[in-house]
Amino acid sequence: MRRNLLITLSLGTSIALAGCKNMGEHEEKVALSDVPTTVRSAFDSAHPNATVNKVEKEKHHDKDVYEFKYTDSNGKKGSAEYDTMGMPVKD
Repeated sequence: MRRNLLITLSLGTSIALAGCKNMGEHEEKVALSDVPTTVRSAFDSAHPNATVNKVEKEKHHDKDVYEFKYTDSNGKKGSAEYDTMGMPVKD
């Protein structure tokens, strides 16, 4: 009985950890003024009139990615990610 419980707990923990999308990734809040011009221009072109609420810099496969959390002109919240070249990042 005790062995079955340990196996169940181990499996549950493994599944929970495997489901963590950002496990091991580091996110860092970035001031909008510190976002590279290419990245900011790409965001502004794709999301005109959006209000940026927060920007985070993350590592995706050892590359810097900037995630914008924003509110559009209709009040809808969204997020968008761009690499340092200003290209959108797809998950």
